Amino acid sequence: MRIENFSAIFLLTALMLVPSTWAQGLWQAKLEPPRSKQAFTPTEALHIDLPASLTAGIRSRLALEVDAIDVTALVNQSDAGLAYTPIQAFKPGRHRVRLVEYDDRGAVHEHGQWSFTVATTAKVAGPTGAPPAPQVPAVTPTTTHLRADVSLAATERVAKHGLSAPLPARFSSDGSAALGLTTKGTRWSTVTQVDLTETSQQDTANSINPGAATAVGRGIQLGQFSISAQSDTTHLVLGDQSLPYNGLVVSQLNRRGISGTVKVPPWHGRIGVFSMRSNVISGFAHGLGVTDPEHRVSGALLDLHPFKRAEELRLTLAYASGRGAPDGTATYNVPLLNVPSGFAYGLDVDSQLLDRRLHAHAALARSEYDFGVPSMQRRADSARNFMVSYQPGSASGPSPMRSQTTLSYRSTGNFFRSLANPMIAPDLSQWQLAQSLNGPSWSLQGSLGLDSDNVDSNPALSTVYTRRMQWAVGLFPSSSPQPGSFAAWLGTPYYSLSVDASRSRNGKRPTPSYPRTRLDISNLNASAQFTHQRWNWNLGLLLGRTTDHTGQQNNTSVFGPTFGANITLGSRGSLGFAVQYTDTYDRTVRQHSRDTSYNIYGSGDLLANQLSAQFNFSITRTAQAVSQFMGQPIPSTSYNTRTLSGGLLWHALAARSNHPGLDLSLTGSWNHGGYPVQTPGYGGDNYQIFLKVNVVLPWRYPGDRQ
Repeated sequence: MRIENFSAIFLLTALMLVPSTWAQGLWQAKLEPPRSKQAFTPTEALHIDLPASLTAGIRSRLALEVDAIDVTALVNQSDAGLAYTPIQAFKPGRHRVRLVEYDDRGAVHEHGQWSFTVATTAKVAGPTGAPPAPQVPAVTPTTTHLRADVSLAATERVAKHGLSAPLPARFSSDGSAALGLTTKGTRWSTVTQVDLTETSQQDTANSINPGAATAVGRGIQLGQFSISAQSDTTHLVLGDQSLPYNGLVVSQLNRRGISGTVKVPPWHGRIGVFSMRSNVISGFAHGLGVTDPEHRVSGALLDLHPFKRAEELRLTLAYASGRGAPDGTATYNVPLLNVPSGFAYGLDVDSQLLDRRLHAHAALARSEYDFGVPSMQRRADSARNFMVSYQPGSASGPSPMRSQTTLSYRSTGNFFRSLANPMIAPDLSQWQLAQSLNGPSWSLQGSLGLDSDNVDSNPALSTVYTRRMQWAVGLFPSSSPQPGSFAAWLGTPYYSLSVDASRSRNGKRPTPSYPRTRLDISNLNASAQFTHQRWNWNLGLLLGRTTDHTGQQNNTSVFGPTFGANITLGSRGSLGFAVQYTDTYDRTVRQHSRDTSYNIYGSGDLLANQLSAQFNFSITRTAQAVSQFMGQPIPSTSYNTRTLSGGLLWHALAARSNHPGLDLSLTGSWNHGGYPVQTPGYGGDNYQIFLKVNVVLPWRYPGDRQ
């Protein structure tokens, strides 16, 4: 399948999820109320709820500010959200907390801003007529909480037919344990988390990246672990972690290692140091991940807030050096190559002014890197980015429309590398102007961009310039339709339309024989979703077109309508139906490839909280038709595929704190097809059925802690 066709089909699949995808950048977090429902206590933790659909990438870009101070490094993350426990008691009065996201371009997106009140500690009165007795500081006792969520499962394949050898073992077992220890004192706290797994299936060593493989064979294996300790001024983390930085030198570094931060009150900042594994690992074999000098990256960061209002200016100095591959793979046993090594350093400057309506960010970094190739010299290169964003209007008063204009630029040299930033794309320069408008029942977003490669102006290469245009509009009426009207029959609507187009062209070619680039790609997505109280339905359309004027790849067009509906069966479950049609036409050879997919799915409770069921049945028909080839007509070919999967789950014993739970499940799948329709009688059916027993034990100490 060609890349452009795959992209079109991917967009078509995403079309059915437009409302949730659209909201990805507009989601809002929620600050949980205090325990007293009136005011927070000076040492009470702040809990912020996050949408369950957030990806790990978005979570890694979040930053929490309390009274304009970045406290991200002191935040504990979980599936439910964020928790911040003040290491120094809040002063009585009003406080402000804000949750933001820094995207890959440095732009900031606010996902919540709240004010909360900390109660004033009551004074202890003395005898009548006497002055108040002096206050005695309360002594917080050291508390300890233990947890162990243990799961043991055994699976047996009880039936099968038509499966190809070799088959996995008929019986398998596995187990897992999530262990945790939390201690908290007056001005310090520690959190320990350890995930263990055990399986009867034998692991396979990874010859390309052996550092990432677990030990070969059965036995208890270490998944991830972390030990963190924090006090008023210090935060230390051992084990698997994600460094809370997003710059050119250090960004999205999720590795095993050691890191620590220390507050520097005179400078209104903090100093951070780290030593991490340069490639992804798991298991017990590598310990903390810093013992192998061939796969280690270490560095330091200095965060400074020179002004009283921390957001007015933030300076971040970063340095990282080590050995290993920038993409996070191991480099063992590679013939004729040395282990790559290098260092990088940089400066980030961030400022928010005019009540945070004006945001400017700039960064500059430089690196020296040895790629491990004997014939290639050690290369030095640089990277830079700049962003300015403005939101007009007053942040203190309500506004019927929100607007944001962002201009960004980034440039990364072909040889720039940082072992602490595995996600950076080398040899790329990007300009982008983006505008967003959001009203009470509509939103409009658009951008214009210019990308180019050959950033270092290598005379032996030709620079490819790509102009990009994207815009999207959404309409979502804020009020329900009038009862009895045609609009009410359709349902509460949500409309969206998006268009993206790109045009790539060569600059000056070094030689006349150098390959030319003249590629045009455009896509249009339109969707409409209508929601009723207990059911909804949707329509979608994808149009795509790819034209390569040089003939290096075939020219294609894509036409893809979709239809779907879903009904909720009270509190018991739901049923859904979806149809997707994709016609990919290769204009070069005049060939159609048509895919039609029908899908019926459902889930529900047969017995409330005890017995549940789910199923999924799909039929896919693929047809290829060529009108002619080399002057000769060619008949079409068609293929059908049918798939049915489902399962029953019985909660025989509900698990609760310090009480085990037992689940029994029966699952199966059946496949038929993948053969020409013109050959009836050809087999191809296969099925398998599994019985699984799962025992869980959520243990807590103290026992009343859920």
